[in-house]
Amino acid sequence: MAHGLFFFLLALSAVGSLAQSNYGLGLTTNTTYANATAPDVLLIVPNLSVGLINLTVANLDVKLNLDAAVGNLVTITAGVSASIGQVSLIIQDVKAEAELQVRLNNVAAIVSRALDTVDKNPNLLTNLVKSISGLLNSVVNTLGQTVTSIVTESGDLLQKVVSSTGEVLSQNVLGSVLDLPIISNATNAFGQTVRTVKDTSGNLIDVTLNSAGQILNAQVKGGN
Repeated sequence: MAHGLFFFLLALSAVGSLAQSNYGLGLTTNTTYANATAPDVLLIVPNLSVGLINLTVANLDVKLNLDAAVGNLVTITAGVSASIGQVSLIIQDVKAEAELQVRLNNVAAIVSRALDTVDKNPNLLTNLVKSISGLLNSVVNTLGQTVTSIVTESGDLLQKVVSSTGEVLSQNVLGSVLDLPIISNATNAFGQTVRTVKDTSGNLIDVTLNSAGQILNAQVKGGN
């Protein structure tokens, strides 16, 4: 029977704008566990037992040879030889009780801080959506369907129609960002061409091109 408390813990804490994780694995006593800081995720194994540990060693042979002489000073010659024919280890009836505790106070605090930041700066959410999804515009038609226009990283202009229940009814490629009017051209630090184009809704799109004029990336920049 193993005495003590076997535990696994994960602690998550917010430091500035970053979340840090600490992991631990070990064996402790009930006293040290009670005095420890409560982690966010804790796996407790209060009872751990092993029914049988059997170690069998067969054909163990050890030989010791020793020669000693006194005359003409002292001379000692020693030799040892050993051999083991077979070793067998058997562990049976391993039993354990486990308890998992999850505390989400720090996680909730981090999410709450993020939501407060977005609430005070709603423009961050708009820019985030446009940056990640390439959203150009989204409207609801007379049938209650959501018609969304997006630009993919490969530069395709897509129109997606979604029902009120979230079912995708259609998705069509309307064209390419290379077909849109050019506003400006620039060269980035990697020698690639960054072309700014404008769609029919006034959205500005940055298109990164390689030396062959192929699209490497397309990202919605915003409106003009």
